Amino acid sequence: NPNLLITVLTAGGSIPRGHAHRNAVLDQLEEQYDYAPEIGDNWVYNLDDDNHLHPNLLSFLVANEPFFKDVNILLFNQLLGNGTVRYTVSSDDPDFDRAMVVFRLKSVNRVRYNTDIPTADIDFMQNIAGERRDTLVTVNIPLCYYNYLK
Repeated sequence: NPNLLITVLTAGGSIPRGHAHRNAVLDQLEEQYDYAPEIGDNWVYNLDDDNHLHPNLLSFLVANEPFFKDVNILLFNQLLGNGTVRYTVSSDDPDFDRAMVVFRLKSVNRVRYNTDIPTADIDFMQNIAGERRDTLVTVNIPLCYYNYLK
């Protein structure tokens, strides 16, 4: 799909600055979405300052977009920097790291990161996934890292 857009949310600094930055970007994206609803199908991905984008993630999303037409959230297996699997996803397990998730812009629905809690990433993902379990798909392929640069 030549119109597929993937927004990568990045943030430097510690909590709460990183989450405040992500919230500001989500505010801007949702403001655009209000005026151009067609961008609601665009994917959003979180990339921490201590992480690295998996080299196959973007090509996977582009190649498989036709299969994920009705999907709002994708969860991936996660690797450590040395290439060993850190985490295997399960749609029944709500405790997932933000780096394991891509989500459609339309699934955010004004949810924001709580800048007052250290588990804001898990809280954010649980909130957007909570109402969309029927459109959440687990991909048992490692397409993300955990603290790759540490």
